[in-house]
Amino acid sequence: MRSLENAQGSGPCGLEPSWVQIPPPASDEMRSFYVKDFNLQKTLESGQIFHYKKVEGDAYLVATGKKALFVKQKEEKLYFSGASKEEIKNIFGLNDDLNKIYKEITKNGKDKILVNAIKKFSGTRIIQQDPFECLISYILSINSNIPRIKKNVEDLCKKYGKEVKINSYSINLFPSFERLKNVSLEEFEKLGFGFRAKFIKQTISLLPKIDLYSLQNKNFEEAKKELMSLPGVGEKVAECVLLYSFKKLEAFPIDIWMKRIMSKYYLKKEATIKEIKEFARNYFGKYAGYAQLYLFLYAREMKIK
Repeated sequence: MRSLENAQGSGPCGLEPSWVQIPPPASDEMRSFYVKDFNLQKTLESGQIFHYKKVEGDAYLVATGKKALFVKQKEEKLYFSGASKEEIKNIFGLNDDLNKIYKEITKNGKDKILVNAIKKFSGTRIIQQDPFECLISYILSINSNIPRIKKNVEDLCKKYGKEVKINSYSINLFPSFERLKNVSLEEFEKLGFGFRAKFIKQTISLLPKIDLYSLQNKNFEEAKKELMSLPGVGEKVAECVLLYSFKKLEAFPIDIWMKRIMSKYYLKKEATIKEIKEFARNYFGKYAGYAQLYLFLYAREMKIK
């Protein structure tokens, strides 16, 4: 079985799984192309990715795997550097047929809750992140909040990640498995990770024995079970990793916001996580992950109780 140590690559998600076709390296030269049904700001600030920063108004620096990207959007035109057009499309989910997805998850417009959520957050797409980076980031998310997660990830990158300059700005890449495998528990604790430091250290120590990238080729339940065998990885973290790095769109992570909105508007009672998952699987089907993203954003925005 291939270990993480032998999975190094140089494509859009850093440690590349075999299913990603790696185009030639891109320069820092600014390029652009037209995009439909895409909102860069809403996508990046939706809570699915933590390693980015806003610069010069409407532009962003984004780091994922071994890529540092400079991206900005002007109406339907996306400007970018640091990656190829195909890499940008893969990372930002621009190959997803959003209109088709909207029709399916709203039941052709009959689900008014999702219709309202989509109106408010239209153009938000699911990002494909590097699996190792996504896994460690979501372990850091346990019992935390987005500002703290972003700070924890940024501190980890500043301490152990390579600094990359792009378009006169700099950002630190997420540290590789090789860089983190010898970091001590005490060093992780000094970064303010709290109880999560132990989970990260233990998980990293187990990854050489696990073919992380083979999860793409396993069915959803098998992949989730394997992820949940790692320290600190519960059902929510596992489903976030499957959704936001492996694009397994049937995933339906549940946090407090999802529990509230699903209980109030769909199950019409104080539902259990098991009940919510069973309902979501049957009701939303193969695009449950997109339904989850929009419902999460809507519940948080509307402060649903």
